[in-house]
Amino acid sequence: NSSSFALRLCMLLRRVHRLSTVIARSRPRWTSSSLSSFLSSPAPPLRSMSKVRKGRKNRSGPLSQRRPGIQIASSKVGGFGSSSSSSSSSRVAFTMPPRDQSRDQSRDEDLSVKTPESVGGSRAKESLPQLHVKSPLRRMQSDMDHPFYALLVHNVTHSDFLVSFKAKDGVGDVIARPKFSKVASVCKKIYDALQAAKLNAESDRRKERAARRDAGQRDGLDENDPPLLVPWTVKSKDDPECPMGFNVASDSRVDVEFDSWDDFHIKGSMEELRAEKPTLTGVYFPLMAVILPGWCRLTAVQSDHSRKVLYLISGEGTPWNQKHLAADNSTKATAQLIELFTETYYDDVEVHLLHSGTEIFHYDTNVKFANNELRPLIEAHRRELANRFYENWPRRMQVIISVSNGAPARVSAINAALREFRPDCLHMWQLKTFWFSFPEIDVLNEGDLEFHGFEKLEMTPSMPVSELDSRIQTLVEEVKRHRDEFIAVRDSGKYNELSKFWLRKSNKP
Repeated sequence: NSSSFALRLCMLLRRVHRLSTVIARSRPRWTSSSLSSFLSSPAPPLRSMSKVRKGRKNRSGPLSQRRPGIQIASSKVGGFGSSSSSSSSSRVAFTMPPRDQSRDQSRDEDLSVKTPESVGGSRAKESLPQLHVKSPLRRMQSDMDHPFYALLVHNVTHSDFLVSFKAKDGVGDVIARPKFSKVASVCKKIYDALQAAKLNAESDRRKERAARRDAGQRDGLDENDPPLLVPWTVKSKDDPECPMGFNVASDSRVDVEFDSWDDFHIKGSMEELRAEKPTLTGVYFPLMAVILPGWCRLTAVQSDHSRKVLYLISGEGTPWNQKHLAADNSTKATAQLIELFTETYYDDVEVHLLHSGTEIFHYDTNVKFANNELRPLIEAHRRELANRFYENWPRRMQVIISVSNGAPARVSAINAALREFRPDCLHMWQLKTFWFSFPEIDVLNEGDLEFHGFEKLEMTPSMPVSELDSRIQTLVEEVKRHRDEFIAVRDSGKYNELSKFWLRKSNKP
């Protein structure tokens, strides 16, 4: 009857599907006996027809579309609804064109990643090459063909921000930093002033471009045009004018003055130089000014065309003085200032702000924030690369955590949440070089920054075998003996199957 014919036909199609899968993966030379043995082998348990129809709806297309390179042509004798089952048969023919090697080559290409031991400075172990700048069109095409994600996670703290004020009699500057419960208000006031100045500068640029178009000149900006915000620069290894902050004193568009010195800690040797009221002359980022150039050089080693993404993590903690609010020590405005600094002078870096809220000193709160807010963003980048490069995605993404300062609970939670991405570390081990050297700073002190790879952070330091336990020494000798036997068999050429051995799923030797 028709039902028994439908069941037999489904069983046959399942066997054909198994055969096509094996042919696509291994492509063996089938003989008549082996083919008959395969078709006569028992098929997997057959689902009910309702489940089969439901499964077909969820498929993305027919077998010829889901398995490129396999074309199935079938013909049957006898109608599907015929009452006579003996007159029905089925013939299946396979057409397999030569396999396209370009896709396998793109998936299995050599994507070796170089990991230097350090970045920059006399204390570093290895210097990094400079970033090679290429044409925008070539850069765009390379980014499309070979993307590389360089992700930097930085925990913003009160050490990330310093200011200078005009000294009395207008001679020199006085370096200072906001007090613990004044960080939010001070950074907010400075950020609003700088952001307004940048918007005014952008408006002036648009008017200049419109005037040039009206005059029949080219629609663009000259290389000699001043920046939107005047930088405070020093010399570095790669740049004679490396920005360290904003030079407010040289920018007539920014005018910030505070009512009292009570909101700031002043460098001890400059106490007697302070003026009647603190008038802002400069904004400095002593940590990020060193971390960003080192990170950019590090990404240049991995890929000339990388998508650099910076995650700035801010938060606020409960103060010991109950008269103060937790929001008063928030680093959110500090992160906004760093974002403004990065977007102004590092236009190829994407900046994302993450604010965790209160209780940065509690471990449970930090673990929840890192797992629910930070890690999904990193997983999105990984998912994008995995959909394109499959198992080679780790070679297309590098996660770096900058370790400089911050609450131990925050730093520990971030490292634990991102451990599955095997993050490297940029360690800013000296935090107050800028503070003690100001104002005699001409060269960027890149020796304060050290790079440590994930393997170096995770592995046990090497030690002589003679200092190990006797049992471990025996294990080492056994492994070395097994290695010597393997090499001897490999080089002998007798009874050696390594040259013919292949993995069934990946077809790799």
